[in-house]
Amino acid sequence: MDQKTDYERLDGLIIKDGNSGTPILRVGVQAQLFVRNGFDSAARAASVEALAAYARLAGDKVTRLLPSGAKRMQAIGGADFPHRQREDAAKSAPDDVFGITITDDEAPPRWRATAQMIGNYAPDWPSYFYTAVPPSFMKSDPDRYVRAVVEWASLLRPDYGTAGFALVLEAGMEFQYPKETWPFHARFSGLDMLGAFNFKIGPGKIQTVNWLTVLSDKVLAEIGGRAELTERLKEAWSIHFGAAPGDSLPPEFSLHDYDGGTVLRAGQYPQMGDVNIGGPPETYLVANDALRSVRFMKYEQRPGDLIRVPAPLDRYETTLEWITRFDARS
Repeated sequence: MDQKTDYERLDGLIIKDGNSGTPILRVGVQAQLFVRNGFDSAARAASVEALAAYARLAGDKVTRLLPSGAKRMQAIGGADFPHRQREDAAKSAPDDVFGITITDDEAPPRWRATAQMIGNYAPDWPSYFYTAVPPSFMKSDPDRYVRAVVEWASLLRPDYGTAGFALVLEAGMEFQYPKETWPFHARFSGLDMLGAFNFKIGPGKIQTVNWLTVLSDKVLAEIGGRAELTERLKEAWSIHFGAAPGDSLPPEFSLHDYDGGTVLRAGQYPQMGDVNIGGPPETYLVANDALRSVRFMKYEQRPGDLIRVPAPLDRYETTLEWITRFDARS
């Protein structure tokens, strides 16, 4: 059911701009955590600590930093990271955006983390924390990555988040290149989609599931608590595989608690989910079934709320199809 991927091949995969031939994206393992009240000083301080935790995971791979409000990267060694950034967070005005990116020297990057804390001018917009690591990082010790996501969630206390395979672009370019990105999302259901469309869904709801799905206490309360999540996973497993897993979680599933919620792990490794070979990952189907009742579906037909796709695809229909890609089809 759960297979290791050809990580080295994915590490070397680079996709170029169809017009200029410039390298624009690669495949990585990415996390996205969505945080409320990014204008709050405590949330901004937590975002710096989460970046520092990511930097410890990356080690010397992270070499550059874009400070909040700056337009140019600088060497991270000369930026007094994270001490100066802690001071910047404390001094930042709540009506301004506070954002920091740390990355490697490659384009597109293999290692990259961005914290973007939205000001109080847009109180309904969630702030976000993105990270990327190369696929080969999963090969020897995926548990280490899971522990890292749990640590970031413990610091940030997000409403919701996901982690799994995704397309890695330069910071701020997640909305770009639909002509190059959409064929991959259409073929590989396991690919997550970071920052691709509006996420004003409100507490207690999720957008989709992936290898890791970060569920706040508000989401857990919506489905009846942690014990009910276990029961839902068991029921979904039985529907798909015809045998009840007993009293414990289904095989290959685990829950990793943090102060403020839990991280649901659907399989030992992240999966690409090639629709041409094997179809969607089976563990993702089970996770999706268990969490469908808290999935947000009331998207409006406004361009900013929808996935960017190449013509002649309809953005609204494609958005809903992508969100429901793990649903059973008749």
